[in-house]
Amino acid sequence: MAGFLRCLRRLFGRPPGRPAGGPPEALPGRGRRILLIGLGQRSCEALVRRLEGLGFRAMAVAGEEAGREALERASPSLVLVCGPAPLDFYRFLRRATPAPILALNPQAGEEQVLAALDSGVDQFQARPVSEGEVVARILALLRRVDEATAGAGMV
Repeated sequence: MAGFLRCLRRLFGRPPGRPAGGPPEALPGRGRRILLIGLGQRSCEALVRRLEGLGFRAMAVAGEEAGREALERASPSLVLVCGPAPLDFYRFLRRATPAPILALNPQAGEEQVLAALDSGVDQFQARPVSEGEVVARILALLRRVDEATAGAGMV
């Protein structure tokens, strides 16, 4: 059994089913800040815990005003808007931060999605989505930012 676990560690870095340990730089979040803005009835607390487990420094606030204030205090690597937001709020976010903006609103129609993207949102999810998919979208957006920064010689 011990030889099997050593083989798994060599292949995958850790046995399956065990939480990833080690230094924060080994985690996908690497201490990056994620600002989650909950609008409407949507709560982001479970997602905050999941992101923190991946090494992100996640902060959740409720409402547009709290989102504006939090954005002034923090310099997030990514902004996640959970729930319906007016287009002016998306425009404000785009002017206030260069960070990618991911919006989640399962009730949005195609016109709302297109208007949000036109207002500065980088990615919009208009159907119900699992926490796992949200995390995958966050990692993909940040990977693209890293690639663009590295391509520009800024890393």
